[in-house]
Amino acid sequence: MKKPPSHDSRRLDVEVFARDAATLNGRLPLREMPRFTSMLHEVAVDAGAVWRIEGSLAAPTGSRPEPRLHITASATVKLQCQRCLEPVVVHVEVDRLFRFLPDEAAAGALDAECEDEVLVTSRALDVLELVEDELLLALPLVPSHEQCPVDLMAGVREEPSELQRPFEALGTLKKQ
Repeated sequence: MKKPPSHDSRRLDVEVFARDAATLNGRLPLREMPRFTSMLHEVAVDAGAVWRIEGSLAAPTGSRPEPRLHITASATVKLQCQRCLEPVVVHVEVDRLFRFLPDEAAAGALDAECEDEVLVTSRALDVLELVEDELLLALPLVPSHEQCPVDLMAGVREEPSELQRPFEALGTLKKQ
């Protein structure tokens, strides 16, 4: 009986993986994603991202089959709320389809007219690095609570002082 080929998530041969219609999945500890964790407010020791990648071949009309990878990933992380500056828990999800073409010229031409992500076929794709890239792109630009736990108006005086109304103070000086 023939043993199915083993696929390495750190050096994935995209064509072979897609041809085999293979699947890889796992849990990637956040501490192994330094670029991603640098964006976080705090990182729990056991925090991680769950990921899955599925390979397939698809032939666009009149073309040779293209390798494709469908990547899903998710993580729950703590970011800094941009309103109250307190930690906010955010669930980040990725669901992307990547099409692989044989060279940069073909990938560049298709990338402009296609919604899918287009990359050049690789015999040593680091899937975990790609997962980290996609999680980074999925982070919200302005993380915030729906309702901040801190009263944002605390410490704001109702009655503005003369220092807060400088033109009114100048008007009084002008009248004198």
